[in-house]
Amino acid sequence: MNRYLLLFYRNPLKKGDFHVSIAANGVKGWTMFRKNKPDICLVDVMVPRKDGFSLVRDIRLVDQDIPLVLLTARTQNADVIKGLELGADD
Repeated sequence: MNRYLLLFYRNPLKKGDFHVSIAANGVKGWTMFRKNKPDICLVDVMVPRKDGFSLVRDIRLVDQDIPLVLLTARTQNADVIKGLELGADD
């Protein structure tokens, strides 16, 4: 996810006293998810090393309840359907 988009999501959450962790790639995201036990995950589809679809799938294998929001610049219906089928909530 580009830097400006990260700030767009991070800054309001931090102002609301939420702790925000950002991973530079899907592998780090998976490690941080297992370590931090977040309340919600915002996942970019096109992160490097482990794409967002794979990350959502892996998270759902261990946690069926955490809210997962999949972010993407892709506009194909197939991408949206794939994300929801893998377990994204939105």
